[in-house]
Amino acid sequence: MSRHQPWSEEDLEAAKQRMMVRGGVIARHNNKTERSADRSNTTSAGVTAGAIPAPSPTIQSFFVPGMMPGQNIILGRATRWLYRKEKKLWEAKALLAILDARLHPMKRVHITLGWVERNKRRDPDNFTGLSKKFLLDAMVKSGILPDDGWDEIAGWSDRWHLEKDNPGVMVTLEERA
Repeated sequence: MSRHQPWSEEDLEAAKQRMMVRGGVIARHNNKTERSADRSNTTSAGVTAGAIPAPSPTIQSFFVPGMMPGQNIILGRATRWLYRKEKKLWEAKALLAILDARLHPMKRVHITLGWVERNKRRDPDNFTGLSKKFLLDAMVKSGILPDDGWDEIAGWSDRWHLEKDNPGVMVTLEERA
C-alpha cells in the first residue's frame, strides 16, 4: 500500500491498536497522578473528603503512526484537491491518536515534535512543514488547544530519528504560562 493512499480498515485498526498501547502508557501515568491527588484528600478511613477535579497535566503526549506527506508531494503535484485530501486524512489520524491518549485541554503550550522516519530519503524540512499544520489543526479541532495562534503556541521544536518499522510523529505538549 502506498503511504499516500487512504488506509484500509485493517490498517486503521492496526494503527488504533498501536496508538492504544502508546496512549495507554500515557493514560496510566495520568491516572497515577490523579490517584495520588485523591489520596492526599482522603481521611484515615480512606474516604475522599471532597471532590477534587482531575489535575491538568503539565506534559502530555500522543503518537500519530505513519509517514506524513512531505511538502514535495503536496506542492509538486500542484493540486488543491490533493492537499485537502491529505489534510483531512492526517487530521483524522491525529484526532484518533488524541482521543486514544485521553488528553486534557491546555491553554498555552510548547510543542516538541519527534519525527520518526523509515530512512533518510526525505529532508527534514520536507516532512515537517505541512505536517505540522495538520497536527496543529487537529489539536484545535479536538479541543486540546483553543486556537493555534500566538497566544496559545509558545513555540515548538523538531527532532527526528530513524526507525524502520514504526514511522510517525510523537507530539509532546508542555504547558507554559
